[in-house]
Amino acid sequence: MASDIIILVSYAGAALAVLLACTVLYMKGAKTAWLLFAFGMVLVAADAVLGACVLDAVTVSDVEFYQRLKYLLATLLPGAWVAFSASYSRADGKESIKRYRWIIATLVLVSAGAVLGFPNELLMAVLSQQGGVVIALGWAGKILNLCVLLGTILVLVNFERTFRSATGTMRWRIKYLVFGVGIIFGAKVYVSSQALLYSTIQILTIQINSCAILLGGCLIGYSFFRTRLAESEIYPSQKVLQQSITIIIVGAYLVMVGGLAKLVVK
Repeated sequence: MASDIIILVSYAGAALAVLLACTVLYMKGAKTAWLLFAFGMVLVAADAVLGACVLDAVTVSDVEFYQRLKYLLATLLPGAWVAFSASYSRADGKESIKRYRWIIATLVLVSAGAVLGFPNELLMAVLSQQGGVVIALGWAGKILNLCVLLGTILVLVNFERTFRSATGTMRWRIKYLVFGVGIIFGAKVYVSSQALLYSTIQILTIQINSCAILLGGCLIGYSFFRTRLAESEIYPSQKVLQQSITIIIVGAYLVMVGGLAKLVVK
């Protein structure tokens, strides 16, 4: 029953993400930042749908098939959102994207190389003693999750810079979109870090990812109805990056979880 509810949540989140993408394309036109947003939301929607397919799969081979598609999709998702986070509400949006072009290219090429170049080292599905499916990661799967984790952190840092550099009305206008994206990618930090720490894909992390997509999409949708996803021309300060709360929180989380994992192993 609980699994059925999560599957419905996954499809609802996907539908909302596609609706937001279409609405933004209609309202904002062919502006670079919003084209990237629409593309990113379509990728998020596909991620939610494939997550539902994994949860609803009956056989081991089906679970493996849908998870491989999910990981293929993951080669594009961080790069698209890094580009959007670098251009959203930036007065120098196109120049900002150019500054990140090598990072984006590296994330996409390395992750795509791992998925497409070494499919046999990506993941393998085995039966647990209880009869459930456990998906173990190969070294290529770990590289992919590392790329996703690094890209996700960069997305969060960029949105933090934008939000903290905005003041007064500008901050009020962008906060719900920033918080919505923060929820979606905050969940991805958890999902990727858990995969790296335990070298497995856990059903719980797929469920958390699906719930985060729906909740984050609702906040982004609220931002649309409240401000029509208004933008501001901001020049983020480099000092925000040096004092990033995101890096501090994620760093502390990874250290704590890594330490707990070692204690469990002992």
